[in-house]
Amino acid sequence: MQLNLDFHNHTILVRSSVETILQNLGDEFHFFCRESVTQIDWSLSLNLQSPPSISSVVAHKITDTCAIYSLGSKKILDYFGKAQVLWDELEKTIEIYSLDEDRLYELGFLAIRSRWALPYSCSRCFF
Repeated sequence: MQLNLDFHNHTILVRSSVETILQNLGDEFHFFCRESVTQIDWSLSLNLQSPPSISSVVAHKITDTCAIYSLGSKKILDYFGKAQVLWDELEKTIEIYSLDEDRLYELGFLAIRSRWALPYSCSRCFF
């Protein structure tokens, strides 16, 4: 299933197998929902799966909530095994993994809100 969002010509395709997550995100961002878009700028995948393992990479930063890894154009936010965000600036993709449906929704919401829904969001991005 998918959701198309258009934030003033900045489009994002949100995919998830969890229908309630897409419905709730659609409700939150209803003004920006579109039946279809001609071009996709970014892709966001919300996966109700165990986070992938991280190879032997040293964290760039560790906070109270997550460890952040930087690998070229990619950033990995590891929420200590409970969730993981894989953000690739070059590929323009964000993949989020968690077995907790509420956490998956929350991280998807925060990714959309911080990256696209706020004006000048790039400077305030939670990534």
